[in-house]
Amino acid sequence: FVKTDGSGNLAFDAIGSVGKLIKYTTFTHDGYVTGDYQGNPNSQSAGYQLINASYTPAAANSTIALFSSSLVIAEGVNHQNNFWLSAWEGSNFISAVSGSPRYTSFGSYLNATTLNYIGTFTSGSTTARNIMFRTGGNDAGSNTTTVYINGNPNGSYSGNQNRFTVFLAELAP
Repeated sequence: FVKTDGSGNLAFDAIGSVGKLIKYTTFTHDGYVTGDYQGNPNSQSAGYQLINASYTPAAANSTIALFSSSLVIAEGVNHQNNFWLSAWEGSNFISAVSGSPRYTSFGSYLNATTLNYIGTFTSGSTTARNIMFRTGGNDAGSNTTTVYINGNPNGSYSGNQNRFTVFLAELAP
């Protein structure tokens, strides 16, 4: 990788503790979705399920790294949503990314944001498990919350022209 000494001098250096890539795969979700998808990111039944696919690690002591493409999510009615994108390994919550600009920044106070996810977990075994990604909004008032995922009712692309992708990289220790 390229590094600097702080004075503008650049040099190449080896990456220290990154393991060898031993297996990788991608998971995808195509198209635009709208509906009442709300709740907390650490609830496996909350929000909308983007990905739920089986993965079998090659090694029991590896690190699994997950990288997602961008996901656009917006609300259709002002309910002061903070949007989230969460990752799961089987029934184990890994982590989530969340946030939205302040609702007063948008016309009619309708929130919208773009989210990307990067996270890791240890494989622990070579047993197959499902990798799941969910998204939604945490409606502040428990109202019906219409959210638009990767599009809006005024127009969106479908199929592989509007794809959410997760790249999974399994790294040796």
